[in-house]
Amino acid sequence: NHGSKEERFLCNYYHARIYENCGNNESALFSAANAESLGTSDIDPYSLTLLYALKGRIYHQAWRIHDAIKAYSLACENALKAEKYRHFAFYSLLLAEEYRYNDDLTKSIECVQHTEKYLPYFTLSEFHLYHRLMLLNMLESGTSPQECLKYAESYLKNYPQYNKIHWLVIAQVYLK
Repeated sequence: NHGSKEERFLCNYYHARIYENCGNNESALFSAANAESLGTSDIDPYSLTLLYALKGRIYHQAWRIHDAIKAYSLACENALKAEKYRHFAFYSLLLAEEYRYNDDLTKSIECVQHTEKYLPYFTLSEFHLYHRLMLLNMLESGTSPQECLKYAESYLKNYPQYNKIHWLVIAQVYLK
């Protein structure tokens, strides 16, 4: 055993990332499990955030929704401990998406709402994901077509980066 516990944890995490980048998710999860097997009590919360986000991505790709929910929940929890608010917002939005896949609209809406106090930390990616989820949740929750359309038009006016807009969701609003 060379290095500190944190260094060994990060070594296993980066090993998992390499496997993930190569598309070998089974080996990535094995390396992630090796990192976790060291114990997480003394590990920096930001390092834990990254590990649980990796697991969330892999579980999402495998349609293991319940595992993805658990992993993204842990990523969010650790991001807050680490005071990484943009990461918290991003993983909360990904968690909201997983809840949508799990047909839990209420929890999806809650996750999106939890990100609102962190809007100043958003990059364009978070803004577009946030607005896409807002519109999808509005459509599914029975919000009036006029209110959905008003929200969509405000979104398009304020964030006109057309390559990042989810046009299928916008079309759903106009067809409602």
